[in-house]
Amino acid sequence: MATKTHLKGITTPLPDEVPALVDRQAYLDAEISKMETELEVIKYKLTLYALAQPKAERLKDGENRDGRRVRIPGTQGHTCHVTITSDKLIASFKHESPKHKELLEILQQDAQASDVSAADLLNKYFSPPDTWNNRHKHGADFRRAASEYLTEDTAAAFVAACRQVDRHGVPKNSISIEVKADGEEAES
Repeated sequence: MATKTHLKGITTPLPDEVPALVDRQAYLDAEISKMETELEVIKYKLTLYALAQPKAERLKDGENRDGRRVRIPGTQGHTCHVTITSDKLIASFKHESPKHKELLEILQQDAQASDVSAADLLNKYFSPPDTWNNRHKHGADFRRAASEYLTEDTAAAFVAACRQVDRHGVPKNSISIEVKADGEEAES
């Protein structure tokens, strides 16, 4: 077993020391559990606040994803960085599934106006045949391709139909929260 620096020099406790260690561990476990619950509530509140902010900075192009970041200053030299990435996109769907038919129907609008079939357009975003897998690693690349190959209205409808949604139909997205000392940059 690897020894951590703060554990060096510790010896086996005497039998009369063990009950106090057990009690202390139980106390610390309870406190940590309360703190984890409090932290979860705080992160949820900060997320709600960040989602409601109209003036969030857009993520940089080099970050290879769409989204925005909200910086929330604290009162003791810390800033909370809340990063909200755009809606997650579906990774795949089965051939002839309701999703497959829905996407072909959307793409048919552009296919009628060009020499390309709806199936050929769909093939630019997903690889067939039995399961159509998303060809784009990042949502930003997917959205860029949609705006390149499709008309504005069709691209918007197509990307919306490709979003991952929860069981209530609400689009899924990723949110990360970091608190840093003022002057430190967020990693996400």
